[in-house]
Amino acid sequence: MAINLLAWYQKNHRQLPWREDLDPYKIWVSEIILQQTRVAQGIEYYLRFLEKFPDIKTLANSPMEAVYTIWQGLGYYRRAFLIHQGAKFTVEHYDGLLPKSLHELKKIPGIGTYTAAAIASIAFNEPVIALDGNLKRIAARVGCIKEVMGTSVFEKQAMNELKRFFPFNCPGDGNQALMDLSALICTPKNPQCRICPLNAICCAHATGTQMDYPLKATKIPKKDRYFWYLVHSKNGLIAFSRRNFNDIWGGLWEFPLIETSSANELDFLMAFKKKYPDMVLRVSKMVTIPKPHILSHQRIFTTLVHVNNPLLNIPDIEYFDKNNFPPSSTLVKKILAQIV
Repeated sequence: MAINLLAWYQKNHRQLPWREDLDPYKIWVSEIILQQTRVAQGIEYYLRFLEKFPDIKTLANSPMEAVYTIWQGLGYYRRAFLIHQGAKFTVEHYDGLLPKSLHELKKIPGIGTYTAAAIASIAFNEPVIALDGNLKRIAARVGCIKEVMGTSVFEKQAMNELKRFFPFNCPGDGNQALMDLSALICTPKNPQCRICPLNAICCAHATGTQMDYPLKATKIPKKDRYFWYLVHSKNGLIAFSRRNFNDIWGGLWEFPLIETSSANELDFLMAFKKKYPDMVLRVSKMVTIPKPHILSHQRIFTTLVHVNNPLLNIPDIEYFDKNNFPPSSTLVKKILAQIV
């Protein structure tokens, strides 16, 4: 089966820019961008990213704002923060060159087991399997794995299934072949089993149960969050502050924020007073955005609190020209388009 898989890959592999050479930095960038991003969209960002940051040392020596600017529109901005941190770590500890082993790669901030395995196998020929969600789907179908995806038992069984046919003598091509197989043949919907190079050993194909695998946990309900943005302008400049790095949109800029557990105006006033006990708030108007902003597992309900008094007691506040806003979330950009 390993021979069938590699033969299929040689004939049908996708032409992707990060496959033009075995530069580990380019592989790293591509893997980070393709997390939560479709390949078609990711290619554009990949090319722009490398044009701006052609090597690890350039990335490490660039300001975080420059990275966020290139990243705008991709979402999941923590990826941008971590690859920047990882580049700095690599310069400090490895002289700007990615280490060649899975073990050492995993020491770099932002490089987890999957990304480390992808880099180690493709760039350095280390015989490891890069087990991501796509390979898990293949393994679940091939072995009719009856454990819920994401559990430790499932992970172990999925790895064992892949080991049955993985070409450890060509690990880079093997991992990329499985990536392409998941994108072109063993897709979440309407898999093309008839032409799959693994159909002879696939349990789900033999039993006609392809769509039953992988088994998934009960869907997590979306969490509701309530944002109250303080909107203040002076001399054509608008007040912004930077978001906490440990939350959604970490490190991006937004209006000064008060978050509450409900849409109740009294809750907002109490939360504001608790956060800024010495500050007087003069509200000119409140505007509630009709529809929530939807994320993967969250719904953001937003109210704009237009204030007349300067926000002097809020730390780390900066005023920006309305025509030159700093990197911001999609939600903030939508708001700016309406109020500027």
